[in-house]
Amino acid sequence: MGKFNDILKYLADSYHPIGSIYITNTYTNPSTTLGGTWTCIKKTFNTSQTWFSSNVFTFNGTNTTNTAVGILRMSDTIYMRMYFAPKVTFNDNTIEIGTLNYTNFGLTDFWTPQGLLAISDGNNAVAMMNWSSGAKLRVVDVVTKTKATTIAANTNQFCYCTQIPFANPDWMSNDACN
Repeated sequence: MGKFNDILKYLADSYHPIGSIYITNTYTNPSTTLGGTWTCIKKTFNTSQTWFSSNVFTFNGTNTTNTAVGILRMSDTIYMRMYFAPKVTFNDNTIEIGTLNYTNFGLTDFWTPQGLLAISDGNNAVAMMNWSSGAKLRVVDVVTKTKATTIAANTNQFCYCTQIPFANPDWMSNDACN
C-alpha cells in the first residue's frame, strides 16, 4: 500500500505543484482527495436577497412600528435597508431597534464598524445608531433640525441603510458561499 500512496503523491505533485490554483464550487478541502496543504484564496457569498423577513432581522416591537427590511448578500458584503418609525421617543439614551439574525443569513459571527446613521423622512432628524453585542441595532444619539435631542414617538419614518463588509472570511458560513 505504501508504494501506491507514493505513486498517488507523485502524480498529485506533478499535476498540482506548489503554487497551483485549484478552482471548485464547493468548500471541500482539496487535500482530502489530492493530499498536501491547500489555502483558500477568496471566499465569497452566494448572492442572496430577502425582503420583509423576520428570519433575518427581528425588529423590537416595543420600540418600533411600520417596519420593513431588505437585505442583499453578495461577494463579501451584506447590504441592508430598513424602514421603521419610533414607537417610543428616541433620545440620547440607548434604544434597541432590533436584532440581526446573522446565522440565518450565512454568518457564523458578526462585527461591523460603529457610528452608523439613520436618516428620517424629509431629513428632519438624524439618529446615530450602532451595533452592540449579540448583533443588536441601537439608537444612541439624536440630532434634529430644531436642535432638539428627541424624536417623538409615532412621528418620523426612518430609513437606515448600511453595508457590512466582512474582513474575516472565517465568519462566512461555507453553506452560504460559492
